[in-house]
Amino acid sequence: MTKFPRYRRRYKKVLVLLGILNLVFFVTAQFVTIWKQPYFANITTEWNWNSKTNENPRTEHKYFIKVRGEDSYFLSAIAGPDTESPNQLNIVLSGLDGTRGYGKFVCCVSRSDGSMLTTPAEFYHKHAHRQFLPAITQLFYQADYDATQYVCNVQQTGEGVKYVNISLTAAACSDNAVDYLPIKHQKQVKQGLAICAKVAYGHLLKPSRLIEWFEMQKMLGVDKILVFDLACGDDIKTVFRHYVDEGLLEVQPYSLPGKMPGSVQRGFVNRVYPQVSHDEALTILDCHQRLGGYQYLMAADFDEITIPKHFLTLKQLLKFHLENWGRYRNDTDIFFQQHLRSAKPRWECEKYIYLPSRVVTAIFHSFTPVSSFTYIYVKPEVAAIHHYRQCPQGWTNCYPEIIVDKQVMKYEKLHTKNTHEVLKKLNMKSYDSLV
Repeated sequence: MTKFPRYRRRYKKVLVLLGILNLVFFVTAQFVTIWKQPYFANITTEWNWNSKTNENPRTEHKYFIKVRGEDSYFLSAIAGPDTESPNQLNIVLSGLDGTRGYGKFVCCVSRSDGSMLTTPAEFYHKHAHRQFLPAITQLFYQADYDATQYVCNVQQTGEGVKYVNISLTAAACSDNAVDYLPIKHQKQVKQGLAICAKVAYGHLLKPSRLIEWFEMQKMLGVDKILVFDLACGDDIKTVFRHYVDEGLLEVQPYSLPGKMPGSVQRGFVNRVYPQVSHDEALTILDCHQRLGGYQYLMAADFDEITIPKHFLTLKQLLKFHLENWGRYRNDTDIFFQQHLRSAKPRWECEKYIYLPSRVVTAIFHSFTPVSSFTYIYVKPEVAAIHHYRQCPQGWTNCYPEIIVDKQVMKYEKLHTKNTHEVLKKLNMKSYDSLV
């Protein structure tokens, strides 16, 4: 009698083990498929240019083009030279992809002489909102639209003929201009330093603090800043126009295309996970291409400034200045000069500065270097990133040993003067006024 219960227990263990092995086999098969399968292998590039279908007038997706035949949307097409093949041009398209990187897309590339070139779109990069074994873990926690990049490889044209517009299609090339993105070329800026500033949105963004931030970046030697404008108010747009006119700023209007079942409000205020990670990551992936011709590039938020201890270069060490500790100084209306209390350097959200020519792609706090290159960490004695913000939710050690870091004060006189001049010119007042 005792053998049957043991047998049943062993039988159950065998079933559980078989179930686990089947799951591992399935996940491994999915991973191998993602890794090995050339998704465009069976595509023909012979498409009809006479299609009269107007599938997607840009209403809901405004600044994006929609792929004909798929629920995928692309924001930009940036052309850059291929370092290994001088006669080849790589056009990288960045967007939100409903196929999750499996799109069997064809590139429709129009030339200035009226001709059309078609070629398979090659998968380039997809954002991973989960860093641990993303090819496996994201199978069980998927976004509706993945921040994804495809590349269209074309040969350099002859004298006088240029590539003008581009579209991706899963059907036939369109003859409607609304289906195409203009091809933009990377501007090569030797010794240039640029910042990817992600998305500007919401009522918490204050015009005067934004002016302070721009003025500080100018003093730190930044040549160009790219901002993505998600329906900012008129006061913020006024600040943007000022710095666009100065030549410091480039503004890309931004929207969130596509429809998510069950999501009433999708955005950065009411965040829908994990989609919000991809909506934000797209701006960094896009910026890496747009500003890829600058010699140095970094990502930064509007509450971060990088203060070098000895040299005027931007480094990647993070230090928090928590507003929770209150003002250290009450004799200035400049926010960045008021809050000098900070924690010791932390490493939760490291930042970077890199040479775009040596990097495959980048996101918020990390980048993927070309195989022959690596990265180094900068010591606290060299430079620190000063992060001005409220205590993050979930931190259990928001009030560790407090130090007073006065490095920012070395910029005070000129920074205050420049900030006040812009405030006066734009007829604005400081949000952090002492009055």
